Amino acid sequence: MTPDDTDSLLDSADQLDASAILSNDEVDALLSAIHEGDVVVGKSGDAKEHRIRPYDFRQVSRLSRVDKQRLQYIHESAAVNIGAAMSMYLRGVVECRLIALEEISYRNFADSITSNVHVVVMNIKPMEGAGIIIVDMDLVLNIIDKSLGGPGIYSSSEGTLTEVEATIINTIIRDVIIFEGLAVSWKENVELNWNIERTEADMRVVQIARDDELMMSANFAVDGDLGFGRMIVCIPFASIEEFVAGFGEGTTKQDKEQEELDLRDGVERAPLDIAAVLGETEITVADLFSLKGGDVIRLDNKAKHALDLRVEGRTKFECRLGTYHRRKAVRVEAARSKD
Repeated sequence: MTPDDTDSLLDSADQLDASAILSNDEVDALLSAIHEGDVVVGKSGDAKEHRIRPYDFRQVSRLSRVDKQRLQYIHESAAVNIGAAMSMYLRGVVECRLIALEEISYRNFADSITSNVHVVVMNIKPMEGAGIIIVDMDLVLNIIDKSLGGPGIYSSSEGTLTEVEATIINTIIRDVIIFEGLAVSWKENVELNWNIERTEADMRVVQIARDDELMMSANFAVDGDLGFGRMIVCIPFASIEEFVAGFGEGTTKQDKEQEELDLRDGVERAPLDIAAVLGETEITVADLFSLKGGDVIRLDNKAKHALDLRVEGRTKFECRLGTYHRRKAVRVEAARSKD
């Protein structure tokens, strides 16, 4: 920069309007507005307003450490059962192991699935909703080839399954993976009655949950005579929540049911304060000190109107005053929706 350029810049600065320079008080006010959120830094005034969405903090992780350990144990056991059952069914060496157990949104899960897969959509009674079993197409064709007496290493994975091939693999998924694997491992907590509803070759056409719904994804690796392949069991967390929430090592289905009965019994036996309110009014302190026997205080409730029956200070019912077995009593007339 030359001396002439410097002089030019100084002359321009001298020509600035003094009103364009913020005072100390104005700077403090601006910083305060930014801190309070009244001013958004880095966005133009005509920027599109973002829609506010509720955030469920329970979506971060709904599983306690004990619940995760229990689910880990269940699916590790399922992997062993699947490997053993498939080895016997196919008369070969098949190893299955759990490689990951994840909590993931349905959208992220669906986006992570490639197109070269066999997707099985199943109802998961007695749980609510639907679940998915996904098997790599290479592994599917190897299983089919092995079940038909071949070596178990199919030369090509292109194209879609024929009706016969789909029947074979769906039968193996139902009898081996579900009944011999998952059902046996879950039996301690819930009796599974899972059935296949339909199959798809593209995950993009399957929508069993909202995009933001939390899913439990159990990822298995299958190896041995079939080569290497991946299998995933995906279930909405809301479907299994009641079966996994709070259970720990050594907790059986009967123990959980007994705990629920004990909790219900304890809640039902909890004592409550109930009061029938004749009416209310306001008086001054002077009137209060001047009260004496025979004085009448007028209430806001008319004599012919029903009384408020309050439970723990909250108005729950309408009632009528009377007697029962020579004692004052009230008869409930109707429920009140508001306090």
